[in-house]
Amino acid sequence: MTDSGTDSGTNSGTNFGKTFGKTLVTLAILGGLTAMTPMMAEARPMKPAPAMSYHHDRQDPAASGRIDARVASLAGDIKSAQRMHHLTVREASRLTGKLDAVKSAKRQDERSGHILTEREAASLNASLDSLSAQLRTARR
Repeated sequence: MTDSGTDSGTNSGTNFGKTFGKTLVTLAILGGLTAMTPMMAEARPMKPAPAMSYHHDRQDPAASGRIDARVASLAGDIKSAQRMHHLTVREASRLTGKLDAVKSAKRQDERSGHILTEREAASLNASLDSLSAQLRTARR
């Protein structure tokens, strides 16, 4: 019986050592995290980072002039293609109507002295890119 009592005492001591070791490791981790919390709080910005779309809302003062130049260039290309019989009157009218829609959208975006934002300029440029591609396709 002394052997079984000794064995159970030894097993109990071993279990105590394992449990005590795990407890110490857990306490050390918690202590480290507790010590780091103030540092992490200081490292965080006070305000949340702005959303990505914020950057598209910046004004782009030069965009209006670039878009005007593209509109004028496309208008000239449409007239030239029609004169050279690369476009029918109907195709030229359709493309001119789309170009007028872009000009109207630009005027609406620039209402009451408003400077175009990057997002508005990107939208207008995408419309002009599409119109330019349609003009190239119609010429063939």
